[in-house]
Amino acid sequence: MIKTKHQIYLEAKIRIIGSSDYSSLYMTKALYNLLTSIVEEVTQDEKIIFTTLFSRVAFLGNKYRLNAQFLYYLHTFRRDNERMLISEESDHYVKLGSFLVDQLISRAFLGETEIDEIPEDISDKFNIDKLEIVKFKPIVEAIVDSVDVEKFIIYFYEDENGSVLRQAIFDKGDRNELFNDSVVLLDRSFQFPIHVNFVDVEIMEDGSYVPRAMVIEPDYLLDVTAVANCFKDYGTEPMLRLISKFKRVENSIPLMVGNVSNLFLDEIISNPDVKFNDLIPSIFRLDPLGLSVYTDREIRELISIARLHYLNLKRAIALDIPTQGIKRKKVYLEPSFYSRDYGIQGRLDLFHYDEENNKYDIVELKSGKPWRANVYGLSASHYSQTLLYDLMVKSAFGYYRKPNNYILYSKLNEKSLKYAPPVKSQQYEAMKVRNDLIAIEYKMGASPSGAAALFHYLQMDNFPKTKGFEMNAVNEFSKLYQKLSRLERSYFEEFSSFISREHRMAKIGEHGIHKSNGLSALWLENLDEKEDRFAILKMLVISSNKSPAVVVKVTTMVSANSSTSSSIIDKGKNSGLTV
Repeated sequence: MIKTKHQIYLEAKIRIIGSSDYSSLYMTKALYNLLTSIVEEVTQDEKIIFTTLFSRVAFLGNKYRLNAQFLYYLHTFRRDNERMLISEESDHYVKLGSFLVDQLISRAFLGETEIDEIPEDISDKFNIDKLEIVKFKPIVEAIVDSVDVEKFIIYFYEDENGSVLRQAIFDKGDRNELFNDSVVLLDRSFQFPIHVNFVDVEIMEDGSYVPRAMVIEPDYLLDVTAVANCFKDYGTEPMLRLISKFKRVENSIPLMVGNVSNLFLDEIISNPDVKFNDLIPSIFRLDPLGLSVYTDREIRELISIARLHYLNLKRAIALDIPTQGIKRKKVYLEPSFYSRDYGIQGRLDLFHYDEENNKYDIVELKSGKPWRANVYGLSASHYSQTLLYDLMVKSAFGYYRKPNNYILYSKLNEKSLKYAPPVKSQQYEAMKVRNDLIAIEYKMGASPSGAAALFHYLQMDNFPKTKGFEMNAVNEFSKLYQKLSRLERSYFEEFSSFISREHRMAKIGEHGIHKSNGLSALWLENLDEKEDRFAILKMLVISSNKSPAVVVKVTTMVSANSSTSSSIIDKGKNSGLTV
């Protein structure tokens, strides 16, 4: 006789809790995996991509109208397992897991309409705390259940307590009216449930949440430069990023100068006495193929411009940077950061971290001059870039940190280092633009017709303020797109939509024991989950080092129980490779 699903799951539960060979910790983990399998089974036909178990459970609670008390215990069991808070003596977690499995089977497979009261011997161990009135939270992780567009109210479940449906109030003129468009985007461009982070949240006495900002799908990390490049001197143009996806890679002298300037910054920080003539071979090693197509005149022009940038950078590193308290020995070159709080990632040109003096400094190198500079003497996109880097550093080191942000213009021979003060309202604007970019990505990936609608929009009539090379790019794309035959256009739209979906899967993937969260698994999965699916290698030992760099310190892990990471530090560069 073929067994039903509920019989299969019940027998699996009985085998787990009935074995005398299993520890309570092992039983808890096995029950957690069984619970996850049940939730996956129940939600797999919803045609919705869930990126976390939290989102699946939140959807399940809404679908089956699970009561708040049961959801509290379900989320407690989920969260404590995900955060690896289960100790060796965890009999109460075994009882809780067994109870939750029984109730889910009865509700989802047997059609029971009521959830049993939780036994007292379990509830005594997991007391439901009364919700505390919290006046402020820097970040609230949430799963959005629905949106009332007319009232600009978002209904959501908070990660800290997923059993209570809460309200986030927008359309507050003095606080968050900027994000009204993002509220509408949630309703029109996305499927519920969806992850959202509320930023700088004021919690009112009636329990409602009033965020200053929100970040849609924060696990989908966007490059800081992609967001910053949407800022123009006249406003923002998120749709122009779509153009950049299809532009040909240029091999112009200005772009090459930018790469060369970054090379010079690294070399001069590492060795302040390095001579320009000693760096010339490095220029040709930087991009030999790109330089091979340059004429002799263009090569001489490049070398002449590079000399100017070298002199300006050397002066700035010797004089300007030290006056701001930035110590060369505490500088990190091109460190990479990501922030799941704000849904961004990026690589800083220079990061100064003085732990003893609690000092943080960000320096972003630009090889051009400020274009239509703002009040701080910075281009709009450059300034926005520092604002987002500021958020990333605070997300990594603590929201109370106050890093100093600078733009270093290597083309300027004086006053090249310019301070970029963080302004909250501008950072909120950058978050809003990021939401717009996410909506564009999702619309293009949703269907070929969605991609077609975006491509039809890319015409100069819709970009009246765009000038220069951006105007040329819009015109070029529009003309080429309009010339396509029906078959060519259909293929282009289908393929673009497909690539967008694949890109999303690579970023955030899909939750499941036998599935992958893509890049976001880095922070969504705990260590046990990574080990179970062979996604991480621990306790690696450096047996030999054949790096051409001068290694001054090598620390390796030799103990099987050691948690110390190994690092290779290159002399003078203060850069670390964690293994």
